[in-house]
Amino acid sequence: MTILLGLIKLLGSAGFGTIFGGVMGLFNRKADLDVKRLEREEAKDHMAHELAMRDKDAAIMAQEWAARTKVAEVEGAARAEVAGFDALAKSYEFAQPEKGTRMAAFSSFVRPFISLGYWLITSAGSAWILYYAFYVAQVKLDNTQLSELVMYVISWVAFMGGSTIGWWFAMRPGSKMPTVSTQQRGQ
Repeated sequence: MTILLGLIKLLGSAGFGTIFGGVMGLFNRKADLDVKRLEREEAKDHMAHELAMRDKDAAIMAQEWAARTKVAEVEGAARAEVAGFDALAKSYEFAQPEKGTRMAAFSSFVRPFISLGYWLITSAGSAWILYYAFYVAQVKLDNTQLSELVMYVISWVAFMGGSTIGWWFAMRPGSKMPTVSTQQRGQ
């Protein structure tokens, strides 16, 4: 029993309490350090996650910026083209002579006169060239050459007709562009 009493005295002494408290303090400190290490690792992982998210956000923002820049370029080009067409339309309005004036009468006379003059001059010139070639110079053509000449003359006449029709019926300043109504489009 003396051993038991000695053991109780030893366990109840201040020295043992100090040693026991120190050992438990070391265990507590080790646990605190482990918790701090885990908190730092968690903070490090959280920071890496935040940086990765910010990198993704930056990439998305760069794509959005590139898309917005492209849209702005297209819109700017479209606005410039519209402004160009508006300026062209205004220049047509400026170039339109007032109705009933001598200039309006002259303008309406010029187109048919130039068309007729162009046709007379080119027809007379072509007739003279053909007359000179076949009657004066006595040029002889075989069937292939004659066929090529006929096709050339047909092409020339078609070109002349197209030019004249284009000259007469082309859009003129002050006239309205023909439009297709929505009823006709749906059919």
